[in-house]
Amino acid sequence: MTVVKIIQEFRDKDRFSKIYLVGDICEFDENRALSLISKGLAELIFEKMTTSPKEEEKH
Repeated sequence: MTVVKIIQEFRDKDRFSKIYLVGDICEFDENRALSLISKGLAELIFEKMTTSPKEEEKH
């Protein structure tokens, strides 16, 4: 998951009644976050790891 900060108010594409306000901190899947960033609606804060480092050592 990717955490972003909203920099331009917009409505959710699936739930039109949901409004993301400037300054909101939200978590989206990577593709959605990148889409919002590319449209100038959000800026990246950080990406969460999907697996723990210990799990990666097992592979």
